[in-house]
Amino acid sequence: MDLKRLAVRVTDVERVLEYFESPILGSNFRATLPTGRAVRLLISLQGQDVVSMPALESMAYTQAHISSWELHKAYLPLFSEWGFARIYDNRIEENVKSRLAVLETAGKWWEQSNPHQVERLGVELFDKAAMSPVPSEAVDKLLQKFDQATCRNTLTHLSQSNLVDKFKYKDVDWLYSPEIFGENYANTVKYLENQTDAERKEVFSIVEKVMQDQGVPHHTLKKAANENMINQMAGAGLILGYPVTFEGTTYPFYFTPDIRNRFDREGRGDKFELIKSGISHFQFAHRLAHQTTGKLNFNPSIFLDRLLENGKAGNATAIGTDYELLVKRGLVKLQPTYGTRYQFLLPDSKEKIADLEAVRDAFKEKWIVPGMDLSIMGIPGAVVPGDSIVYRSSKLIQGKELAREYAHEVFRL
Repeated sequence: MDLKRLAVRVTDVERVLEYFESPILGSNFRATLPTGRAVRLLISLQGQDVVSMPALESMAYTQAHISSWELHKAYLPLFSEWGFARIYDNRIEENVKSRLAVLETAGKWWEQSNPHQVERLGVELFDKAAMSPVPSEAVDKLLQKFDQATCRNTLTHLSQSNLVDKFKYKDVDWLYSPEIFGENYANTVKYLENQTDAERKEVFSIVEKVMQDQGVPHHTLKKAANENMINQMAGAGLILGYPVTFEGTTYPFYFTPDIRNRFDREGRGDKFELIKSGISHFQFAHRLAHQTTGKLNFNPSIFLDRLLENGKAGNATAIGTDYELLVKRGLVKLQPTYGTRYQFLLPDSKEKIADLEAVRDAFKEKWIVPGMDLSIMGIPGAVVPGDSIVYRSSKLIQGKELAREYAHEVFRL
């Protein structure tokens, strides 16, 4: 896995394991737990500008089980070292430019953190099972790289936390993720088992295509894959078809189910529907819209970058007709320019702007990673006149030394 994908999977695993109690969890997942929490906290901070320390402490504790002591002695010095935050006594100033930077930095940090063999195997197994159920023979080569005790402990943790489990069908063991495929796993496994080796290889290829291009339209996907198989896979739960109607015509857009569960686990189904809807709308604008009304002739991330940086973007008729659902949900605002043309304006809500950034990153960075619930961040963070731009006091140096000692003792770094 590349660093970006690795960090996403580590975060997925951490997000589930934080609800799972085990006496050996801390030692077996000593790199995964802090890395996942760091990623989710940083992505939640993206676009927040200034966050008061009481609000940050509250969010870190309630959403990621990070105590105030851990936050100040381990996580904040780490964020400062990574260049994602400027730390002051009463607030922080976030400097998270993109999820890509967060993921690549966190993925590299996880690799350098001497992860336990159990978590190395666990992350790789989950990555395979989260994309599709796989026959046990397909992961035998991976399991052979680890000793029996590691394999047994890994499967025990993953099974008890519903990340990866086994399902026997026609005397064949299949590894699948209950976290991703839920109650439909039996039908999914049966569908795959009834495919030939060549057909199964094509299924896995289609899943990978959708993962690399979330929200890909049916019209586009069928050019690179068998249309009947696409429909069968959607019926079996291997991909999700999300229909959106434009000018009376309904178009299906496809996502991998692991994205849905990232949001549903945190009770953010509505927010995911918003992001999924946003991705579908901009996929339509880029792939399917009419040239005469305002088709995007370049990657939507470029257009969304302009909107996020300038507060407004666009000048097209389609903006006034094709985005009604996004306007109703508050993801964007519209402003007439002249004639029948409109432009986008940013919403007033920082949470909605963060959702818009997630839509942008889905095109630019190919992974969607949700943040934490920001509803508790109602305490304003005041900027004190005369504060230095960069926090360089001896207190920070002492904090870094304490963080290193803490990481050595607790995370064994």
